[in-house]
Amino acid sequence: MNPTCFISYSWDSDSHRNWVRTLGERLQLSGVTTFLDQWDVRLGADLTRYMESSIRESEFVLLICTPCFATKANAGLGGVGYEKLIVTGEMFCRVSPDTKFVPVLRVGDQRTALPSYLLSKAFIDFRLDDEFEKNFELLLRHLHGAPELQRPPLGSKPSFVSFESDSPQSTAQADGRFELSALTPLYQFAYGSNGLNLGKEQALAWAEHKLKQITSFDLPRFKELYDFAYMNSGMNLNRHEALEWAEEKLVCVPPFDLQQFQTLYRYAYGSSGLNMSRNQAIAWVEQKIRTK
Repeated sequence: MNPTCFISYSWDSDSHRNWVRTLGERLQLSGVTTFLDQWDVRLGADLTRYMESSIRESEFVLLICTPCFATKANAGLGGVGYEKLIVTGEMFCRVSPDTKFVPVLRVGDQRTALPSYLLSKAFIDFRLDDEFEKNFELLLRHLHGAPELQRPPLGSKPSFVSFESDSPQSTAQADGRFELSALTPLYQFAYGSNGLNLGKEQALAWAEHKLKQITSFDLPRFKELYDFAYMNSGMNLNRHEALEWAEEKLVCVPPFDLQQFQTLYRYAYGSSGLNMSRNQAIAWVEQKIRTK
């Protein structure tokens, strides 16, 4: 369905009225049903009813701002003053979106041409005739809901994995020899889609870090902890949260009892148990294990 708009302006001069009419004609020819007094109002018509219905029923209202327009609006004079009452009423009651009322700066500057009730609104600048086409396209895009720039889709949270450590090297590297057999399973887990699914460089850095950080890194145990933290059937954390949780539990003293944690968590989180939220269930189980 085509958008509709009403043009509110002051009768500054014949040339200004002609410019407003030209703008309305261009909008009408560009698929925007445009209400303008110059072609809508006939002799004997009820002007206040026309203004009220046009502003209320249009999806957009263009307010052609000049110093004369601002003076009349601020003082509540004439048709511009009456239209101000209708517009501010809608704005105050929030019966329409904020984007409905569009200030169009034609003459003057923001301070002198925008009435007080429009000073906080973003305006479009039509003061330079040689930039009319560029700004007209921006206005059309707004009216048709097709902005030139749009928010990109939301991506996933980065892993933020940190590999820096001052920990002593493992005994596997103490004699200066690099043990490929120790690195390979760590790298495969870090790089594989069934593991941490890191990029190649991150996976290699993570694996080398683990060799330096921990004398004997228990990969099967770590994978068991990580899978439970990350999988839908477990805690369903994101990769970074699951990685942190698994590394924390791997070095617990006394050893972390994953089976006990799973049992308590499923009771706390399940609808047949306490039916807590995920974070509430994790906190509840952690507290029970600490106070055991």
